[in-house]
Amino acid sequence: MLGAVFSPCVVMPCYNHGAMMASVLTRLAPFNLPVIVVDDGSDAATQLQLATLNAP
Repeated sequence: MLGAVFSPCVVMPCYNHGAMMASVLTRLAPFNLPVIVVDDGSDAATQLQLATLNAP
């Protein structure tokens, strides 16, 4: 694949670790990479925390 463009991103699984996500995302921000958080069946509290982080 000569000439292919390398476009990295971060894929971050999350299972009941909503309280940690804000700090992890803050630490990743300087890298200016797209971040995809995959909620792997977390409880309602974690889902709410993730929704809050995703709010505009």
